[in-house]
Amino acid sequence: MPMRFMSLCAGVCTAVAAATAPAAQPPPAAASAPPQPPSAAAPAQSARVLVQVRFGVEGPGMPAPARLQIPAMRLDIDTDEHGERALPGVPKGKVRLRIFVAGADPCTVDFVAAGDKATTVKVFVPKRGRGDKCNRLTD
Repeated sequence: MPMRFMSLCAGVCTAVAAATAPAAQPPPAAASAPPQPPSAAAPAQSARVLVQVRFGVEGPGMPAPARLQIPAMRLDIDTDEHGERALPGVPKGKVRLRIFVAGADPCTVDFVAAGDKATTVKVFVPKRGRGDKCNRLTD
C-alpha cells in the first residue's frame, strides 16, 4: 500500500505544484525608452517689468489707461486706470512694446528687460498726429 500512496501523492503533488506555479509571463514587449524627465536645461529666464503710461501734449503728461502689446510674445493686455501694469513672463533682452491710448496714434518703444532686477518702463505717449514713437521718461 505504501507504493500506491506514493503514486497517488506524486500525482497530487504534481497537480498542486502546477496549480501554484507562477503563470508563464508573456515575452517582454519591445523595450521602450523610459519617460524622460523635463529638460535639465535652465528654464527660460524672464524679467519683472512694470509699465507706466502717461499721455498728453508734452512733458510728463497725465496717467492714462492703455492697451499694451508685445507682438513677439503675443501679449495683449490693458493697464489699470492709472496707466500701470506689471507684465507677466517677459523674456530677458530687447523687447518691443506697442502702446495704444485713446486720442493718440499707436506708438512703439523698445527697452531691455533685465532678469536680475525689476525693469520699470515709463512712457509718454503724445497726442494724435505727433508721430508713432513714444518717449521714455526718466525718474
